[in-house]
Amino acid sequence: MNQEPMPSHRVWTTTAIINHGRMDGPKSNVPKNTGGVILSKQIEPLSQSFLYEIKWDTGQILKHYSQDFICLHPFQNLDEFSHAVSTSGRDATLELGPQGGFKSFTITVAHGDKDFQFHIYQAQGRHWRESIQSIIESSKVAVKELRQAPKPRAKRTAEL
Repeated sequence: MNQEPMPSHRVWTTTAIINHGRMDGPKSNVPKNTGGVILSKQIEPLSQSFLYEIKWDTGQILKHYSQDFICLHPFQNLDEFSHAVSTSGRDATLELGPQGGFKSFTITVAHGDKDFQFHIYQAQGRHWRESIQSIIESSKVAVKELRQAPKPRAKRTAEL
């Protein structure tokens, strides 16, 4: 099963979310390593990106784009996810850019008798650096590393 965030799914933020809110509205903070549940999902008309309403474990209800969190469904917290990675993690792939920058990470983990594919994409890279990378490294799961080839440079023609 793929990890697309949906209402009722459990989410987690590995970094603090500071001064979050509309430009003209009140601001809120969500502490580092806080869980929550997606209440709703809608398309934001201007950006055509999904906007998720999340009820954080702190009691706050805030709207976020997916780069602010990682979807842990069906796991309740990062410790449960970490345990699943170390006991059942497989098919892990880390995609890097031509100079080694983070592009994406995917791993399959089991929960009960079902497999779930966990995916972090480029805009969520801070979650990779803040916690997921160390979970994967300490689990000893084999990770296939793919590095994108550099884009060919345009040839310059000599001016006459």
